[in-house]
Amino acid sequence: MSETLLTKMLQKGIEKKEEWRRNSANKTAEQLQPGQKNTTFSIVPNTTGLPTANNPVVKTYIENKHKVTKGYFDSLKASTNATAKMNLIKPSNTSLTSPLSTTTDSIANTTTAVALIPPSNKVIANVQYPGITIHFGDYEWDYNRGALYYRKSSDKRTEIANFALAIQRVIEIRDRLDSPGETTYQVQITHAQGCTLRGISENRYKSELTKIGETINPIFNIVHKSLFDRYLSDVVAQYWAQGGQKSLELSIHGWIYSSATHTCQYAFNNTYVQIPVGTAYVINDVEKVSSPGMARTFLDSYLRISKNVNLLLTALLYTLQTHIALPYKKITGQRLQSAMVFQGETQHGKSVLAHLLSRGLQNKCHNDYFYKFDGTNASISHILGKHGQGLYVFDDIYRKAQADDSRSDVEKLNTIARILGDGIIASKMKRFGNGLEDAKPFDGGVIITAELSPVENESTQGRLIINKFDRAAHIDFNSNQDLTLLQTSPELFDAFLSSWISFMEAQFKQAHMDLKDRHHILYQALQKQKLHTRLCAYGSMALNTLYFFVQFCEELGISIDFTSAKQHILNILQAQHLEYRRHSDADALRELIADAINCGHLPIADNKESYSRNMAGYIDNEGHYCIIIARLEEILRQNGYTKNDCVAMYEKLFNQGLLDSTSRTSHRMSCGNQRPYYFRFAPAIMENVEDRNPIQLTIDNALFVMKGHN
Repeated sequence: MSETLLTKMLQKGIEKKEEWRRNSANKTAEQLQPGQKNTTFSIVPNTTGLPTANNPVVKTYIENKHKVTKGYFDSLKASTNATAKMNLIKPSNTSLTSPLSTTTDSIANTTTAVALIPPSNKVIANVQYPGITIHFGDYEWDYNRGALYYRKSSDKRTEIANFALAIQRVIEIRDRLDSPGETTYQVQITHAQGCTLRGISENRYKSELTKIGETINPIFNIVHKSLFDRYLSDVVAQYWAQGGQKSLELSIHGWIYSSATHTCQYAFNNTYVQIPVGTAYVINDVEKVSSPGMARTFLDSYLRISKNVNLLLTALLYTLQTHIALPYKKITGQRLQSAMVFQGETQHGKSVLAHLLSRGLQNKCHNDYFYKFDGTNASISHILGKHGQGLYVFDDIYRKAQADDSRSDVEKLNTIARILGDGIIASKMKRFGNGLEDAKPFDGGVIITAELSPVENESTQGRLIINKFDRAAHIDFNSNQDLTLLQTSPELFDAFLSSWISFMEAQFKQAHMDLKDRHHILYQALQKQKLHTRLCAYGSMALNTLYFFVQFCEELGISIDFTSAKQHILNILQAQHLEYRRHSDADALRELIADAINCGHLPIADNKESYSRNMAGYIDNEGHYCIIIARLEEILRQNGYTKNDCVAMYEKLFNQGLLDSTSRTSHRMSCGNQRPYYFRFAPAIMENVEDRNPIQLTIDNALFVMKGHN
């Protein structure tokens, strides 16, 4: 290379050096865009043999290049500092060019335009942009870009998704007060196009949001899955860290008892109730209708749909008892253990009245209040255990042609009586035999409509209250405007029950001792008159409810004949006591023995001297019937009694004083070769059930007045 060419190149390099210094001083690195691609320099390979380290031209180029790139990255680093928040992205999104705006003949400067790009899975410099909201920790939402980022370090961030999440509320919804319910997250989803609120079950929180494009909306896209999984957990943790609370909502129907305050409150929709763990919000379809006028209209029309007002009042009183059964039990310790049977011939209005009474406050929240009796026995437990409160109707027991169908009705009736008596729905085996389900309480009532009751045992009969529909009491369907009004305006009964519940809610708080003492006084008064124990329980509760019902009607402006209604209840109890005696196992056995003696199937000698071996026994000097056990049990076996049945019946006869001993070896004949053993029965064994110990129930009105309690 000639010295002249070398001198020219050096001179030109010096000029370029001065020019670069001037450009560097005039243009700051603030003009560079964070996402701008590095300027690419290239050296034209026409300087073969040029030294690389000591050549002045190359040295000058390297120094100046480092100055430019150093300033470029310094400006990026400075923009992340809290004291240097510079707007590095123009709103107009115009392209920026490299500060090296000019080129030489040996150095080519290639410039690339920069624009905002859609979200992508790449790490970019973490710069403070306008419109960015830092959610928490290392996560931030960029409204301009419509993207959620994770700060990987102080100067870098990684895009996670094109939406952000925030938990607004956590709600636990229970359908039973004593067991945990399902927890739901109220999640706000923020997107570039706006916000949406969605309720997601706690159990499906991650599974639903990790597939958000499929489960919620295709516009939502997850860019970085592993970071998003971490983000979901951090969103929940941040809600609790900021003092988030879990709200409790109840989808329960009926009364809610607070053991902390020993108070009951009815769960009307959109109301707050006190529970042992705090306050809960009620969400169900039981709407409170606060209208005394509508309540009065219902009662006026209801008492006119039949000529037998006492029959209507008895049915209505039982319905009102079913709607206060839980708080009544908590205060007095007495459950509603009896079902009411509307018994009468067809077309007497039994089903119409039952359907009318069963709809109050229940027809909108569930459809389990009215069932045909043709359902299975297992379905009865399911129906009564589903809600556990209120009134349920099983309609239409009639005489079946097949014996198996009749036995099925008996079994179902026994199931209802057992549930009412026990107050719980028996637990059953879980699916696949995985343990037993929890037993469910039942604090409601049942109305059964029947032409003839198929009751066969005293246990069931003692839990049935028969309300008979005779011809004088039947409901007239023709031109019955009052019945039509009640059937077409169910809100009238809703208003009546709402007013009754509100009235009794106040009584439970203010006069609970009054209610408790009156119940026990009435119970003792009925018990002293030898009324059956189970009937005493129902009678005291019915009479106590009648007392409050009369006061409730006075507030509505309607007068009720208390004495007449009270006597009608007592008449029902008397008739039911007689029915119970007829279905008593012990009385049935006693009648069978008496019939066998009267008909000659068990021939009995008038005295011991007249006894012979072909006879079944004799009457001793005290008038007792001495009957040979073998002969007696042969007759009982012919009538369907097993040996075990006989043992149980002997025990009941002994308890009633009709048998002096249950031992099979206490008495033995003193004559004859075999000297058989015998039972010694009291003379009352031959008395008629209807004639023995008849009762006439009376309750003085003075017993209803409680003094000393508020």
